[in-house]
Amino acid sequence: SSAYGGYSDQLAIVAAYDRWEKAQSRGAAEKFCAQNFLSMGTMNMLSAMREQLRRELSMKGFIPHACNLNANDVGIVRALVVAGSYPMVGMLLPALPTGKKAIVQTAQGMKVRIHPHSLNFKLVHASNQKQEAVNKPLLVFDEVTRGEAWMYIRNCTVVKPHPLVLLASEMVVAPCSTEDSDSDENDLSAESSDEEDMSNEAKGEKIMSNPDSPVLVVIDRWLKFQTSAAEAAQIFCLRERLSAAIAFTVVTKFLPNILASILIDVMILKLMSNIV
Repeated sequence: SSAYGGYSDQLAIVAAYDRWEKAQSRGAAEKFCAQNFLSMGTMNMLSAMREQLRRELSMKGFIPHACNLNANDVGIVRALVVAGSYPMVGMLLPALPTGKKAIVQTAQGMKVRIHPHSLNFKLVHASNQKQEAVNKPLLVFDEVTRGEAWMYIRNCTVVKPHPLVLLASEMVVAPCSTEDSDSDENDLSAESSDEEDMSNEAKGEKIMSNPDSPVLVVIDRWLKFQTSAAEAAQIFCLRERLSAAIAFTVVTKFLPNILASILIDVMILKLMSNIV
């Protein structure tokens, strides 16, 4: 899966299929399957399913006859995995001091482990040994299965939070619970007693009115990210535009080039934002 950024069972299959297609063009598909423990029949079935899906999307007007412009864009491909898997998403929790393996907490509150057959099973050991740093320990997965002692996720992909911020059904912004800076404390000490007794709602409005104020973005009532008030407002606008573009495309089966270009430009800027 390193061809698509690594840490992904789903994209490992995509990478294997890509290499199988290249081997097939050279007449070496059977040899490739034998060397990599793949089933030729399964690969042919995948090929037929992909072609059927492409024809259906083309007939319904969602894609042109030949559409493969972003197949090598790792960020877009991984974002599509998020879109197809959501809301099956979880957060990798840190390993316990007792030496037990790290676990994943799902959006539904379940605590599961990564199956030993998953490519990401090594991610758990790396987290324990602190030898591997993952910027955003979020995972999307296919399903949760029951083992002898634990619930497991087998097919999973490590993802960044940006696609979740854009695709989640609910987004709430609130003032950060962290203490204000020293300068803010000095300003507050000089205020009158009436201002010191202002309600929490009024304080929140004051914080949100400052574009640089740190705020907490809560996604679907469980994922929390810290950013600025200005960034949060821009994310809200982008979510609205993205929803409108998707609705327009579903109704008309056509997305004007100028609208698509604007959306892509804005999304690229958001992917480079300072969400932490």
